[in-house]
Amino acid sequence: MVVSAAAAAACSGEGAAPAPIVTEPVWHLDVALSPARHDLAAAAPEYVQALDDELGLGLSAEDEYQVVSVTAGRDGLRHVRLQQVHAGVPVAGGQLVVHADDSTFIGLNGYVTLHLDGFEVAPAVDQGGALEVARRERGAQSYRSEEAALVILPGEAGGATLAWRVELCNEPQGDLAAGRWIYYVDAGSRAVLKSYDALPTEQASGPGGNSRKARSWRGELDVEYAGSSVFEMGTDRLETYDLASGYTMPATPVRGPLDPIGDAAINDAHGYAEVTLDMMRDWYGHNSIDDDGFVIISRVHYGEGYENAFWNGFMMTYGDGKDLFYPLSGALDVVSHEINHGFTSFHSDLAYAGMSGGLNESFSDIAGTLAEFAGEGEGDFLIGEDIFKREGALRYMCDPRADRAFYQEQGYDGLGSIDHASDFTPSLDVHFSSGVANKAFCLSVGRFKATAERYSTSGATRRVGAAWYLANASFWTSATSFTQGCQGVIDAAHSLGFSSEEIEALRASWADVGVECGGDTVACDDDGLCDVDSGETCFSCAGDCDACSQPCNASKRRKCELGIGDCTGCDVPAGCGDGLCSHDETDASCGVDCGCAAPSADCDGLGPYGCWCDSTCEQFGDCCADVEEACR
Repeated sequence: MVVSAAAAAACSGEGAAPAPIVTEPVWHLDVALSPARHDLAAAAPEYVQALDDELGLGLSAEDEYQVVSVTAGRDGLRHVRLQQVHAGVPVAGGQLVVHADDSTFIGLNGYVTLHLDGFEVAPAVDQGGALEVARRERGAQSYRSEEAALVILPGEAGGATLAWRVELCNEPQGDLAAGRWIYYVDAGSRAVLKSYDALPTEQASGPGGNSRKARSWRGELDVEYAGSSVFEMGTDRLETYDLASGYTMPATPVRGPLDPIGDAAINDAHGYAEVTLDMMRDWYGHNSIDDDGFVIISRVHYGEGYENAFWNGFMMTYGDGKDLFYPLSGALDVVSHEINHGFTSFHSDLAYAGMSGGLNESFSDIAGTLAEFAGEGEGDFLIGEDIFKREGALRYMCDPRADRAFYQEQGYDGLGSIDHASDFTPSLDVHFSSGVANKAFCLSVGRFKATAERYSTSGATRRVGAAWYLANASFWTSATSFTQGCQGVIDAAHSLGFSSEEIEALRASWADVGVECGGDTVACDDDGLCDVDSGETCFSCAGDCDACSQPCNASKRRKCELGIGDCTGCDVPAGCGDGLCSHDETDASCGVDCGCAAPSADCDGLGPYGCWCDSTCEQFGDCCADVEEACR
């Protein structure tokens, strides 16, 4: 199935006008057991092309999909991120994620830009000219880094423009704040097509904490011996630096004796970063933010009275606050929030504008809350309350609009978070649009507690968080909207083996904030049998086929019976009573799997022998004649 308004390319005869360029979301569930060989990086682009040929998506002859990454998810599936490239130029937001188990494709999702045949990719403005335009627009005297790359930029209402994507990073300069600005410069006219600041920030044993929240780190800070009774905040996971009210990185991380070391803001940044990494590893199986041990670098005491914290694409930075905030490293949810902007950049890379920007901010809020539950045993679904000098918090996940009172007091009428997708506008600040997904998450936690009594608040939060983390890691793409964000969470829940009640709780929670997704998008009859011939797999029907994360799930065993896949990894041997009629089982030897007593509504589907009568079947009541009506 492909969900797309341009699911088929228009057939055009000689002289017909070319089909208009459009960008569409794509979602496809594979029910044909399409083989996925071991080299998935090579197989995934071929799979996309085969689908275009089969379904008529409208891809151009000059389109190709280049592999960005291949990962193994916590769900047991393999996921390949692909970038759409036309005539050698990347298409902004044109990304697909292809999903497969060990032997067959599960499906794909993402965005495609269609009908690019004949699109001109020769720029009239060179790279230097584009950088000049962006520098003039930004107005900084110097930049820490400058980059420019040619892209095809789809229009909001269709069409596309050849443009330079320029990225400028600068430290504060006078009244100019730190920034990581993205400019799209028309490669023909030099016009700035759009721009936004991609620097994720907050809006506004030794000591720790502040006068609002007491904290002490007793033998908990991870350091390395640096000689002569000196220890350094530089390990294979963490490095923390003291900027001492400047912007230049010191030669070495913070050093000191074991008791005490550093100061409160430094210790909090270092300690809370470790708590965050531990949560990601222990709860969701991620080895740092890139799944490959990325070292978290933290810069503390940035500037003078700097009331912000941010991830700049390389490292963490914390100001000391002034009028609104205590030092921003003093809140675990803020530290985890900023670090997980890094997780997003290494995975879905959600653009920091529009709906995708709201999802980006919301995911970091969710990660901050998860870190509180993991590191402190409890959380409050409030963001930044531990460093806010006023009563209240920066954001309220369960009641997003509660922050409006603060902005009204500051004279900003009409500003504040939204809690329903109908209130979204493209110009809305991403911190405010985050309220939609934040509330969906909070409602999901409440529903999980209500539908499964075994869940505490912490347990329900951790369970729901698993779907959000996997969605970001393996299902969302850079242009994901609220609807596709919801669908990604549902897809992640399916692949993790969530129950139908849990999936319905997720779907209902998104619906409550105005986002509809999911629907009847999976092949599953919940009859207790894994029918791969009808499209039931560990992803589409975990209730019948077991979770994809199980190394020997029912769909894998059933495919083995059909001669598909490598079955040597199954640590649970097939046998009588496993729900499968194996080649060496008959009605006589294993009636529960192969005979009329087998739990199936289809006698013809009971393995190689079907439903038949042996000499004693009548006395046991398992003869076909006895169940003919039931099995018809």
